[in-house]
Amino acid sequence: YWALVSEWFVSENRIWFNNTDKQFFDSFVKAWKNIFWDSFYVNERKLKSWKTIYEFDCQLEHSKDTEKIKSSNLFKELVNIKSWTKFIPEEIWQGPQLRKLYFIKSLFTGDWSVSLLDKNTISIHYTSSSEELVKDLQILLTEFGIIWKIYYTNKWIKLSIWWFYNILKTQAFWTLF
Repeated sequence: YWALVSEWFVSENRIWFNNTDKQFFDSFVKAWKNIFWDSFYVNERKLKSWKTIYEFDCQLEHSKDTEKIKSSNLFKELVNIKSWTKFIPEEIWQGPQLRKLYFIKSLFTGDWSVSLLDKNTISIHYTSSSEELVKDLQILLTEFGIIWKIYYTNKWIKLSIWWFYNILKTQAFWTLF
């Protein structure tokens, strides 16, 4: 359920998550069910780009699990946070390496892109409007030996790395991505 950090809205009365990646969305729903049961709605609709977007909506006033959800550490940390003030929750920082790895995977699944620069180099980007989240992610990735550079644009903060083709053949790369 850490995917909430990438594509979410959490308020006192509602938790909302969406994504166009069906597999990622389904894994989020499955994780949610394992922790908080079935008190939510799902929907899908077509975007102007013709992609399908999958939506998760948990309206807490109608949930039988409201108290369990509101008492969770993640809810307490993320409630009423705006997109430009996102951060990595303390539950992740204090967790074991495997939790951090799953968090990174879910974060990148939500908001990353890959570009082929030439025949031997690709560029991987994570983009956010939250400077704190990008800086936190940069620190967290160093725990896995990955060094990223932060770039600023007018609207977004990007965390970027350029990988040479040979790095794609390493276990470390595929463990994270």
